[in-house]
Amino acid sequence: MIFRINFSYLGKLWLFAIVLFVAKLIILPYVHQIDADAVSRVYLSLQFAENPHLIQSGNWPPVFFYIMGSALKLCNNQFYTPVFVNIVFSVLLLFPLFFILNRLFEQKISFLLCVFFSFSPIVFRMSMLAMSEISFLFFLLLSIAVLLKGLSENKNNMVLLAGIIMSIASGIRYESWFISFLIFVLIAYYKTPKKAFLFAVFAAVIPIYWLLSNYFYADNALNSFGWAINLPETNSINSLDSLLRRIWWYPLSLMFAFGPIAFYFFVKELRYYKSTIEKRIIAVVFILFFIIWLFNSLRGSLLLQHRFGLILFVISFPFLGFYLQRYSNKMILKTAIFSITAFLLAFVYSSQSARPIPRLLTKDASEVSQIINKNINADSGFICDFWNWETTYYLPFATGINQKNIEIIESSDDAISIKSQINTFVVNNKSGVILIAYNKAMYSLISQNMNQMFVNTSDFSLTLTELYRNNEVACYKYKVSDKNIDSSLRSE
Repeated sequence: MIFRINFSYLGKLWLFAIVLFVAKLIILPYVHQIDADAVSRVYLSLQFAENPHLIQSGNWPPVFFYIMGSALKLCNNQFYTPVFVNIVFSVLLLFPLFFILNRLFEQKISFLLCVFFSFSPIVFRMSMLAMSEISFLFFLLLSIAVLLKGLSENKNNMVLLAGIIMSIASGIRYESWFISFLIFVLIAYYKTPKKAFLFAVFAAVIPIYWLLSNYFYADNALNSFGWAINLPETNSINSLDSLLRRIWWYPLSLMFAFGPIAFYFFVKELRYYKSTIEKRIIAVVFILFFIIWLFNSLRGSLLLQHRFGLILFVISFPFLGFYLQRYSNKMILKTAIFSITAFLLAFVYSSQSARPIPRLLTKDASEVSQIINKNINADSGFICDFWNWETTYYLPFATGINQKNIEIIESSDDAISIKSQINTFVVNNKSGVILIAYNKAMYSLISQNMNQMFVNTSDFSLTLTELYRNNEVACYKYKVSDKNIDSSLRSE
């Protein structure tokens, strides 16, 4: 009887996972890679695919690029391969999640929670972008599932294996570093220091390697954290609105992840956190993470992006299971309402980065992208001025041309640095397409003479032929002019 129940709900999970996998593959062609980090991660993965090597330093841990780079080596499609890999991870992670939840709840609740988790708009969104959150979650949940099995059955080899898997998670995202320490403390307190040490030693392998590698190859063990350490200098609180925004951002992110109806019942269930030891542990871990996130948000070292609230959701959403356990009538209907409202209402919120399916929302951006792609080929160059965070990385990525043929102008770049960038870039990219934003520094470099428009730099002048313009940007074909032509235009 027990085996039949196990098989029944595990079988339902397999069926749901297959349907979810197929549904995401159907959606895949309609997804836009509009996150700047997603585009950057794909380009770095492509570099690894072209030249496999041991990554020795950088802002991001290396394992993600080993995974995505290897996948791109097998199937060199920058648009579909990275997202396909994330879709696979998003389906596979349901199984360790199910086994973790099954230690807290009956199997029906565990299965329903997996369904709800899949339809959380932020979880769904991250599975459709070439980001690191989903692969990180897979290894994190797998590690915890293996660890719980090892601790419950007193098997040291399972605890060791859990540490190795957690080390892989730590090679994808830095959140695992703190989670590993927290798990070490919990094992030492509730189990034995020996098992805690066994887990921690193997969980620390990749973090220690990464610190030492950065020390030897970048002269700074904390090189990877330099941007976060320096970020508060340029991301300080400068108004009451900025202060309030940083206070409510991650509670709001959590509400988006749950959906407003499920979030209400999650908050309601938090009141009973003292009723069991499992609830107390989950509540303490959640509150600890929330305080850290709020502190770093106020400090300015944690950017206000909903995806960073995903770990808060993963820790806290079991409270919805405690609610279903307390009120067990109509659980399927409740889960359906929670899931549908969370998913669909995300399309209504003004915060577009909470939408489950990433698509361009900037007016005219799709039309501009099509025009650029029609006027560019594999040998063309593309200079992209900063339009906004959604479009500036998407437009070059959507061309499919090699990264060396792309020059992205950052929002903070001034006219002098832009001139230098263009001078270097056009040496090997003498014709192509250029997008110029009216309210940015590059627009000041445009001159007109004899009914022709030019972008003037120190060494070159780019002759422009207009392709498109609206009230924010203009798109031109460019061609490098002879440096001696109309030198007066280049006297700036």
